[in-house]
Amino acid sequence: MTSRDTKRILFAAEDVMTAQVSRLMRLAESLPSDRFEVHFATAEFSATVFADTNFRRHRVHSLPREQMLASVAAGKQVYDPAVLSRLPSGDLCDVMTWGDLVLYPHAPELAPTQGAPSTQHYLGPVLSSAPVELRV
Repeated sequence: MTSRDTKRILFAAEDVMTAQVSRLMRLAESLPSDRFEVHFATAEFSATVFADTNFRRHRVHSLPREQMLASVAAGKQVYDPAVLSRLPSGDLCDVMTWGDLVLYPHAPELAPTQGAPSTQHYLGPVLSSAPVELRV
């Protein structure tokens, strides 16, 4: 349950590569839990990646990983109008309304939105490195 001062933030990620999900997960972990209720939406929740998190989890429909990687490798749009028309109705709309803020982990030039509400923001690229000791 959230208080009036607690903001809900939704992180939504395609589960194409673990790195996509884990970068957003690291960003979500950095938020103070007394100020933010974190929601995470993706197709799969890896026990390894989400083991020690208390995020509210929302499973959403996604295209098969192999299909998405093949589209990217071929330089094709992953979600063209034909693919979007076959997605279960309501999924995308539901995801975009779960949080008070929607944050995009890329530049607006990569995926421009037209007429997006003021609660949606582009973060720019989210970079992350695993916390490992470098051996020389």
